[in-house]
Amino acid sequence: FPVTIEILQATKLAPSSYGLTPYNVIVVEDQKLKEELQGAAYGQTQLKDSSAVLVFATWDDVTEDSVDIYMNEIARQREMPVEGLKGMSDMMKGSLSNMTQEQKVSCHIF
Repeated sequence: FPVTIEILQATKLAPSSYGLTPYNVIVVEDQKLKEELQGAAYGQTQLKDSSAVLVFATWDDVTEDSVDIYMNEIARQREMPVEGLKGMSDMMKGSLSNMTQEQKVSCHIF
């Protein structure tokens, strides 16, 4: 499914605050599972009729570990030492420390 691959690539490039996308994209191609998901989509038949369904599963929490993983990935992609991202990392972690758990889960500013 080349279109699905293009859509998945676009989700990786989609803008978000700080660039940290607090969700995972799940590709559902199994017909039985698509039919089961139809109930969650108010019975819309497009789910079972489609070749694939993309489910965006948001994270329950954004933690300092999440930020560290993200910083390591940026450093790897840019071929630079992770220490060069310390300012950005500290800013993100500072924002996290000022948020309640409810704010982290509900607003997904990251």
